[in-house]
Amino acid sequence: APRQPFDRHEAVPTMLLRAAAFAIRNLRFNRTKLTRCYHSFRNEGRKIDRIALSGSGWLLPFHVGAVHVLQEMGMVDEETCYAGASGGSLVATAICCGFSHEEIMSYVSEMAHWYRTPNGGFGKLEAEMRKRFYDILPEDAMEKISGRLTISILPLDPRNMLNQKMVSDFQSTDDLVEAVLTSSFIPLYLAPTFAKRYRNEWCVDGGIGNAVPFYEGSISICPLPGTGKAATNKFHPARLIASDVHITPDLLKNDKSFTIPAYPKVLRRALIPGTDEELWTQFELGVASAKVWAESGSA
Repeated sequence: APRQPFDRHEAVPTMLLRAAAFAIRNLRFNRTKLTRCYHSFRNEGRKIDRIALSGSGWLLPFHVGAVHVLQEMGMVDEETCYAGASGGSLVATAICCGFSHEEIMSYVSEMAHWYRTPNGGFGKLEAEMRKRFYDILPEDAMEKISGRLTISILPLDPRNMLNQKMVSDFQSTDDLVEAVLTSSFIPLYLAPTFAKRYRNEWCVDGGIGNAVPFYEGSISICPLPGTGKAATNKFHPARLIASDVHITPDLLKNDKSFTIPAYPKVLRRALIPGTDEELWTQFELGVASAKVWAESGSA
């Protein structure tokens, strides 16, 4: 067959297409890194310096999901500081120690499974939590949390009027562990006593009185519907626990599971751990709520 004459007008586009196809086939993009880079660029200048995590009980995966997506969006990094009360203190400590959201969710799941065994349950949590903390805390935990972590506790003092005390000057790993356990100490629930001794004071759960620790200049997060700035019902009973929180499920409008009649189930899930699926549902709820908040330009 006769040789076709070279047509550069056809050849050049063909060569470019082949080069592009070759590049697409051979480049291996890390989707997570690309997403993080995109959001970091988009949210440059919208860094969150401080985050306050409320009491949460077993709804704490909401915190994990919310902080995770803010990290992915480039709004939270290793310099962000945290204050936590009760379940929020557990998540805040884990994040400051460098645990990923997958690791935290794995620990929560393991603890939930233990709770449902004959050896677990009501009144036995403190000893098990203490043991697990010592098992998983990194050797450099004190270095990692230094200057980044504040924990809310509530001393039992008639003169105190339910004002939380904020602790950030941790003296040792033992002191840190006991601070977190004190912040989480729901009377009789964690251990068969009415209070816990910490630094020569009798104390209880740091979320009692006000579920969200006061942390000046912070973005607050709470998994309880009705507590948010976005709550439509300003007379919701949950507002006795906390109010005007930045990131809550209230940002996800028109969800009937957040109504007052559905609230007993929410509170039950806070005290009794759900299945793995339910725990991850709380995680995704935190992700969705934080996304709506961030994309609204509220930061």
